[in-house]
Amino acid sequence: MNKSYVGLISLSVLISQPAHADRLEPGSPLFGYQCYHVDAERLKLTPDDLWVGKGLPPVFNGPSVDSGKLGVAPGVVYVAWPLQRQNGFVRALRVGGQLGWISEDVIRPLYRAPGSTGGCTLSWRGARVQFHLDPGAKAWFFPDGHDIPKDKLR
Repeated sequence: MNKSYVGLISLSVLISQPAHADRLEPGSPLFGYQCYHVDAERLKLTPDDLWVGKGLPPVFNGPSVDSGKLGVAPGVVYVAWPLQRQNGFVRALRVGGQLGWISEDVIRPLYRAPGSTGGCTLSWRGARVQFHLDPGAKAWFFPDGHDIPKDKLR
């Protein structure tokens, strides 16, 4: 068996894992995904918009707007890694373990501190996907790093 065939089988197992997420033990790691986040600046979202979920981009059933909307993206988006691009969309894993597609134009990689490999680690938590930021990664939506509107701080 050649290496590319083994790699293809491994990749397909990793990608199909969320389809069988109900069989995973809580805390089980999910491989084959990386964290991106909604590009708030490109979408012209304010901190208040993000706080209430206003203007978040849609996630579709397939790589087209005609495939049916599954919902909207949360602030942090779990994209298949390496990116699976098709028709201007990338494959994404939703919080509940469902696979969908999101426009590549509305997301961007997480901020990484200089010299870090920053990214994220995903795990299955029984009914949802949970992320943990790796050292050096920051899920800031705005360059100043202050995402929570002042009137919402406690």
